[in-house]
Amino acid sequence: MNGYPSSGGFRVDQIDHVELFVPRRREAVDWYRRVLGFGVVPEYEHWSRDPRGPLMISSDNGSTKLALFEGTPRGHLST
Repeated sequence: MNGYPSSGGFRVDQIDHVELFVPRRREAVDWYRRVLGFGVVPEYEHWSRDPRGPLMISSDNGSTKLALFEGTPRGHLST
């Protein structure tokens, strides 16, 4: 028994992206590159030309991404 749900439980095969709000996207990319090895995903970089668009970064060639949006992190929000 590995602690994961049985066949009747919820299972995720892959997460495409997670959205994060950061004060400055390019500074955040520098931190994610230096600390976690992330880099900008070139095929989506044009989205970041729009100030409201995401800057997509990844550590696995774009299979799973972080979408960095410029804005104020909001802390905990109820769901």
